[in-house]
Amino acid sequence: MSIQRERISLDSRTSSTCDSYLLNPNHVTYDFHTVEIVELERRFNTKQDIGLTSHDATKKLRENGANVFSNRNYRWILDVIGYYFGGICLLLWPAFVLSILAYQPFGAPKPDPTNLGVAGVILIVIIFQGSFGLIQEYSSSKVMKSFNSFMPQNTTVVRDGKEVSLAISTLVTGDIVKLEPGVRVPADLRLLSIQNLKLDASMLTGEAEPVKCTLHSTDDIHTSTRNLAFMGCTVKEGTGFGMVVSTGNNTVMGQVAKLAYTTSHGTSTLRKESVRMVVIISVIAVLTGIFFVIYWAAFLRVRYPEFMTVS
Repeated sequence: MSIQRERISLDSRTSSTCDSYLLNPNHVTYDFHTVEIVELERRFNTKQDIGLTSHDATKKLRENGANVFSNRNYRWILDVIGYYFGGICLLLWPAFVLSILAYQPFGAPKPDPTNLGVAGVILIVIIFQGSFGLIQEYSSSKVMKSFNSFMPQNTTVVRDGKEVSLAISTLVTGDIVKLEPGVRVPADLRLLSIQNLKLDASMLTGEAEPVKCTLHSTDDIHTSTRNLAFMGCTVKEGTGFGMVVSTGNNTVMGQVAKLAYTTSHGTSTLRKESVRMVVIISVIAVLTGIFFVIYWAAFLRVRYPEFMTVS
C-alpha cells in the first residue's frame, strides 16, 4: 500500500460498559470501536493487509445486500385508505353520514340546510386530514432517495491485496477502504491506519471543526469515539485506511435516514395518542347514545309521547 500501516494493539479489556447501539432498532451491542483488530478480522473473515477475496465479497454481497439505504415498500392504495379512513377520520365519516341522513330522509318534509352544510365542512376536514398525511409520506420517501444520491458512486477498496475502484453499493463488511482528502466515507469504518486524518462530521454531529482521528477508542459511546469514520463524513485532510463494519441501513447514517420516515420501535407516539383519543371519544359517544336511548325509552316516551318518535 502507498502509506505505512500503524499496527494496533488494544488492551484486552471488557466491553461490558460499552453503550448499546443507540440507533439500532434491535439494540445490538456496538463494540466495533473497542475490540481488537484481530477480532474484527476474525468476525469478517478478512485481513487488513490484503482485504477480502473477490469470492468472499461476492458471497457477502449476495447474503447481506447492497450498501444503499433501502426505502420502505410503499403500498399507496393501502396508505390512501389508511389516511382517509383511519385515525380521527374514523369518527368524522360517521358524523358525515349522520349529517347527510339528518338532511334527507330524516329531515323530510322540511330538511334543514344546516345539516348539509355541516356534512360539507366535515368532508373538507377529512380531505385535508388525509391529504396532509399522504404529502408527509411522499416527502419522507423523497428524503430516503436524496440520501442515496448524496453519496459518491465509487471508492478505492483493497481486494485480493490490490487497490481497485469499486461502486460503493458493492461494499461489504470486511472491505478495506482507502481514505483521501475530499473523499466521502462510503460506509461505517474502523480505522486501521492514519496519517494526520481529519474528518468533517458536521452533517452528523453539527460540529464545525474537523475531527482529528485516532486509532484507539476515545469514548465508550461509539458515536463519540474518534477511531471510527461514519458513512457520509468527508475527509478534510490526511489519509488512512479503514475496515467496513456496517453498511447500508445498519450504518449510523442509515439509522438517521430511517428516522426520517419511521420510528425504530413501531408505532409513533403521535399515532398512539391519536388512536387513544379516537377510542376515548368513541366510547364516550357510544355510552352517551345508549344513555339517551334508555332515557327516552324509559322516561320521555312515557311522559311526553309527542316529544320524539321513531316514525
